Amino acid sequence: MNSEMDLQDRFQKHLLEKHKEIFNAKLLIAFSGGRDSVVLCDLLICSGIKPELVHFNFDLRGKESDGDELFCHEYATKHGLKIHTKKFQTQEYADENSISIQMAARELRYDSLEKIRKNTGSDLILTAHHMDDSIETFFINLFKGTGIKGLLGIPAKNGNIVRPLLFIGRSEIDAYILSKKIEYREDSSNKKTDYLRNKIRIELIPKMLEIWPGLDKSFTKVFPNLQMVSDMADTYAASHIARITVKKNDDIHILISELIKTSHPEGVLYAILQPYGFNISQIKGILINAGKSPGKRFETNTHYLLVDREELILSKPQKENDKTYFIEDEEQDFYVAHSIIEFKTIESISGIISGSIRTDFNRENCCFLDKDKLSFPLKLRTWKSGDHFVPLGMKNSKKISDYLIDKKIPMHLKNEVRVLMSVDEIVCIVGMQVSNIFRVDDTTRNVYLVELKEL
Repeated sequence: MNSEMDLQDRFQKHLLEKHKEIFNAKLLIAFSGGRDSVVLCDLLICSGIKPELVHFNFDLRGKESDGDELFCHEYATKHGLKIHTKKFQTQEYADENSISIQMAARELRYDSLEKIRKNTGSDLILTAHHMDDSIETFFINLFKGTGIKGLLGIPAKNGNIVRPLLFIGRSEIDAYILSKKIEYREDSSNKKTDYLRNKIRIELIPKMLEIWPGLDKSFTKVFPNLQMVSDMADTYAASHIARITVKKNDDIHILISELIKTSHPEGVLYAILQPYGFNISQIKGILINAGKSPGKRFETNTHYLLVDREELILSKPQKENDKTYFIEDEEQDFYVAHSIIEFKTIESISGIISGSIRTDFNRENCCFLDKDKLSFPLKLRTWKSGDHFVPLGMKNSKKISDYLIDKKIPMHLKNEVRVLMSVDEIVCIVGMQVSNIFRVDDTTRNVYLVELKEL
C-alpha cells in the first residue's frame, strides 16, 4: 500500500477513534492555502466530508497575501466548497493594542473564526496543526520556564476547535503532497528566523534530528506521559480546592489557613489561579505575603487578587466601581455591584422623633439623614484616598480609610464602599455610618433614608 493510501486510511481510523463528532458536524477549516491546511482539506474530502473554508488575509506580505487569497478562492471553486474570506489591517491592530504582530494575527484569527462559526451555524472549527507544531510549542514554552501544562504541546480539542492532524508530522504531510502532486502556497515568512518558532523549526529541530532521528516518534510517547502527570496533579488539586475555597457572589475566597495545610500549597494555588492569568512568579509572591501583608494586590489583565488577614480574595474588577450616580429628590433605587441602594423620604417629624420609631435609627445597613440639610442632586461615588467626614457622635473629622480600618472591613469589600455627598461634603458612608453634621436630631423636620440591600 502506498503512503498516500496509508495516510488516508490512518486518518479515517484516527477520526473514528478520537474525533467521531466530525462526521456529523458542520465544519469550518482555517484555510491558509499552505501545505498543512491543503492536506487536511484533501484528507477530509477523501473521507467523504465537505467542510467550508475560512481564509484570512492579514495584509502583511503585500501581493503575496493577495495571491494566497486568490489561490484559496480557486481551490474552493475547484472542489465545490464554500469559502469565507476576511481582510485585516494587522499592523494597525498590533500598534493600537501594543502587542506583537504574531499576537495580533492570533487574536484576529481566533476571534473571527468564532464569529463566523456562530454566524454560519457551524459546529466545529478545524485547524491543521500537526505533531511538529506541538513539538515546537513544547520547546517555546520550555525556554520560557513554563509549568507542566505548557509542555503538553497543542491540545487536540479546545472548545469548538479540533486539530485532527496532531497524530502525524511534517515529513508525512510532505510525502502526501508529493505522492498526490497537490498544489499549495508557500508563506515566505516561514523561512525567516526572526521569530522564535521559526528559529526552533529551521535551526534547532534539524540538529536534534541528527542526534535522534526518531524525535517525533518519541514525542508521541512524551506528550501522553506528561498529560498523565498533569491529570494526576489536577486530581490532587481538585481534592483540596473544594475544601479551601468559598464562592461569594462573583468572588472566590481562598482560606489561607487551609491552603498552607496542603502538602503542595504552591501547586494547589497555581491550579486555582492559573486559569485567571496568574503566573508562577505571582503565585510565589502571593504565598510569601499570605496572612502577613493585608492589602497587597496582584493583578492580571482580567482579575486581581487581594491578600486579606485570613483569606485571599480573587475578584474581577467591577466596571461600575468608578461610576458616579446623581440622586434626585425622589424615591429611587440604584443597582450597584452586588447591591441595591434605596433612597427615599420616610416620614415627617411628627412620626419620627416620638415613639418606637426612634429606635429604628439604628437599623443595620441604614443611614438616616436630616433631609433639610441636604442639597439635591446628591452624588454617589466610590470613596477615594483622602476622603474624610465627621462620624456620628464626634466633633472632629476622620479619614474614611482610618474608619474602615477601625471597623476591620475586609480589603475586598473596601473597594466597594461608597459615599453619598451633598455638594462637596460627605453625608454618609452608605450602609455604614452617618456624618454627624447631617444626623437626625430634635430639630429635624424631614428624614431621608439611604438603605443598602445585598442581592
